[in-house]
Formats: sequence, structure tokens, C-alpha cells
Amino acid sequence: MKDFNDIIPTLAILGAFAGLLYMFIIGLQQQDNLTPEQIEKRSIHNTCISKVRGSKPACWTETDWKAYCSRVQCK
Repeated sequence: MKDFNDIIPTLAILGAFAGLLYMFIIGLQQQDNLTPEQIEKRSIHNTCISKVRGSKPACWTETDWKAYCSRVQCK
């Protein structure tokens, strides 16, 4: 029979895997409980998260629009 010290690394890996699986399941349940407004807000946030994507007008803040409109004619 193996010594308990030989089993500890295996138990640690199994525990970590079980924890990650638990967090994944909880995350899926929370996703199902979102309102349409929360889903839209999260989608916009995820789309505008990087600086490269932040160059899209849909991601601009009010300050960005003011700076843009000071350089070109805005409607």
C-alpha cells in the first residue's frame, strides 16, 4: 500500500479540478439569471475592453466624442 505522502499530490490535483469545475458551474448558473439589459451591458463591455477595440465609435466615452467633434463637424 502506498504511503499517504505519495497520495497528497494526486489529491491536490483532484481538489483543484473539482474547484474549477464548481466555479464553472456557478458561472453558468449566473449567466442564466441575467436580464436582457445586463447581457447587453456585458456585451458592450467585452467588446470595448482592449485599446484597439476602444477605437470603435461604439466604445467612445462622452469625452472621446467631444474631442472628435472639436476636430470635425458633428451632426
